[in-house]
Amino acid sequence: MQWQPIETAPRDGTNILVLMEDVVIEASWQGSGYWVVSSVSSHGCGCCGSDNEEPTHWMPLPAKPSH
Repeated sequence: MQWQPIETAPRDGTNILVLMEDVVIEASWQGSGYWVVSSVSSHGCGCCGSDNEEPTHWMPLPAKPSH
């Protein structure tokens, strides 16, 4: 897997890995025009909610282990 420009990321609600403020997190695009962090709850500090910077890169989630 290689990092790709965020402009090429899926915009259908699929969970992906994004690079946001030098942190890799799981997120998905919401139809209302913003990224929603899937892996942690937003608590209002700006580090994980909708008020943080836009992600710059993305990649698909890795496959789950078989067992």
